[in-house]
Amino acid sequence: MDERYSVYGDDPDWCCRFKKAGWKVKFTPDGQIIHYGGQTTRQMRREFKLQLYGSELIFMKLHRSRLSFFIARFLIALFLFVRVPYWLVTGMLGKRQGRESIATAKTYLIGAIYCIVGWENLLMNKNAAKKY
Repeated sequence: MDERYSVYGDDPDWCCRFKKAGWKVKFTPDGQIIHYGGQTTRQMRREFKLQLYGSELIFMKLHRSRLSFFIARFLIALFLFVRVPYWLVTGMLGKRQGRESIATAKTYLIGAIYCIVGWENLLMNKNAAKKY
């Protein structure tokens, strides 16, 4: 497994590398895993949220063209940026825990900025980002 993926994105990377090596990637719905969601991510929500988008960019950088990587950075930034006003308004109106909504807006804004100027800052493992 590629160490640059702290969490999120390592399985698509693995499948892509298998396919490039000439192996077949197969899916079977027979296995079952009980995942108690959010046990780890609950403690560091903002970091994990940004890591998710950072992992997508790692994948694009490793497996797609420079142009695709640039477009992905722009689209993820746009995706994050358009969410900022919603969470700000929600926070100001006091719905859904006002402070948490404002913090979510801040996370999305920071993520959008990082996508444009320093996407490596999205990653929880900064040392892994240096391996590019």
